[in-house]
Amino acid sequence: MHLSDEMRAELEQRLTRIALEQPDDPAFRDLPATDVFWLLAFVVLSIVGTVWLQAG
Repeated sequence: MHLSDEMRAELEQRLTRIALEQPDDPAFRDLPATDVFWLLAFVVLSIVGTVWLQAG
């Protein structure tokens, strides 16, 4: 896809801004291992509970 010079400059500016903001954004930080464990445990227990309630 061909971009005009203005569109290319705008895209580069936005990508640069995103790259600079990422380190401070909590969505891009790694979760601690204990949080990942408890999150997965919660998901598994939710699935088991749902299946159990549907069967009963």
